[in-house]
Amino acid sequence: MAAWTGMVLQVATTTFYRVPFIVRLLVASFICLVPFFLIFYLNNDKETSKFAIRWMPWYERHLPGVYPGGEVDNPRILLWSVPTFEWEKREPLPLRSEGVVQSCSTRNDNRTCFVTRERHYLGRADAILFDADNLNYYDYPALRHRGQVWVIRTRGEPPLNPSYDLLSMAAKFNWTMSHRSDADVIVPYRVWAPPPMGLSYEGINQIINKKNSATVWLVSECENDRIAEAAVSTVDDIRNDFEYASFVASVMNAHRISDCGGEQCKNRHECLKSFQNEYFFLFVVESSPCFEHPHQIMFDALQYSIIPIYFGSSSLGSTVPPFSVFDTTAAASVLDVVASLFAIYSSNERYLDYMKWKEKYRIAEPKNDLCAVCDALYKKRNRTVNDDVVQWWKRGLDCKELPTEMEYHFTAGEE
Repeated sequence: MAAWTGMVLQVATTTFYRVPFIVRLLVASFICLVPFFLIFYLNNDKETSKFAIRWMPWYERHLPGVYPGGEVDNPRILLWSVPTFEWEKREPLPLRSEGVVQSCSTRNDNRTCFVTRERHYLGRADAILFDADNLNYYDYPALRHRGQVWVIRTRGEPPLNPSYDLLSMAAKFNWTMSHRSDADVIVPYRVWAPPPMGLSYEGINQIINKKNSATVWLVSECENDRIAEAAVSTVDDIRNDFEYASFVASVMNAHRISDCGGEQCKNRHECLKSFQNEYFFLFVVESSPCFEHPHQIMFDALQYSIIPIYFGSSSLGSTVPPFSVFDTTAAASVLDVVASLFAIYSSNERYLDYMKWKEKYRIAEPKNDLCAVCDALYKKRNRTVNDDVVQWWKRGLDCKELPTEMEYHFTAGEE
């Protein structure tokens, strides 16, 4: 057997060196490329769904035995470099398979998503989730489908010196995920739900009777500069939420605290605990850089005896408990806003009306952050690209560019 093998090798070697050089080069190149073709084939073979269907977006994947146009599959989320979520202690993910995104209280239909940490599901995933604090440039999917969405989760303020891993991967993501209002996937800061927080009328009345100032407004350095540079003197000058707040603040003689409250207290809760004993209202401006999302300071304020006044471009709707926040977007005129605020300011009974929601509901943390990703996969079928996540993340610390076109059309008197 050994003799036959040696003879075959000798004939092959002799033949190889007798053919022209270019042919030998082509043969050698083909042999070198075989492993790459093999890897590509294995990856393509692996990147099919569990029903042996080549990868396609969830809304084009039909369940087995279902006629075309019938019931489709569910979106799938792969957690790639994400630390353990708090909810996983209650609802641990299966080690070798997929689980269902649980506890999405805001969804009242049957839509759901599958979620897994098992990387063998890479070829079936519609979204790959990364955590900005746990990126590893040498450990990310080498191949990706054109329709696959890469999502990066950011938390809090951006690092002063971003890591090499984050800088190297900054342009690889499609969606940003954050509490920030300009994120592609907005993670709710808090939710409201039963059971009630409880309400002590005697305790709240005691706090109300201590108050001696109408309203307080936490402003950043750039907002302070804007107020000084462009004072709004008439209703006709109002073009955006910031100018709207500035006008009402001037009428109500609002107390502005610089550095987003930092010049007076260490953190938001320390500020609010102090403010509830002195002020009736707290200004919340949607475009402010003092928070990632206006819901952050609003929900924190709702845990104290102070009423947030919201200035924004759109209504809060059902995102906050009913009759808990004074939403200026629902007002017909600036005069209506000012008149209503002075009426609440002058009456304990009207002020207490904004506390009664605590008899039915409480403020709580969302049970599952992935509900926001799941919702986004159902709503957003366009695959976008974020040019630079680091630049986007840092932009949140700056004053947002305000609209120069007229957003508000108020009258100075009664409608």
